[in-house]
Amino acid sequence: YQRRVHGKEILYIPTTKDVKYKAKSWIDMFGGRAAKSVGSMINAQFSSAAALALYTGPINLAIIAVWAAVALSTGRQNQRMTDTNTVLGEGKSHLEEPCPIV
Repeated sequence: YQRRVHGKEILYIPTTKDVKYKAKSWIDMFGGRAAKSVGSMINAQFSSAAALALYTGPINLAIIAVWAAVALSTGRQNQRMTDTNTVLGEGKSHLEEPCPIV
């Protein structure tokens, strides 16, 4: 458990301390708990492990494919930002710009 937590925290894209604090808070409070509750609800719907594997296998494969695509994209973005010493959240804030009325 401890290695997973520390490993997860070093994988953030380079950001300012403010952005990292807000993102980490959301992930720790809502993201993890939401994932656990969704997993519990799915497990509760099936009476056996065989039924669970049979019906959720294709869904899991689709989720893995999306996760892999997002992970590759995030890794490439992280590499670009690291190579150019870019930090997400530096510079002009989106809150300083006027919001266009549509």
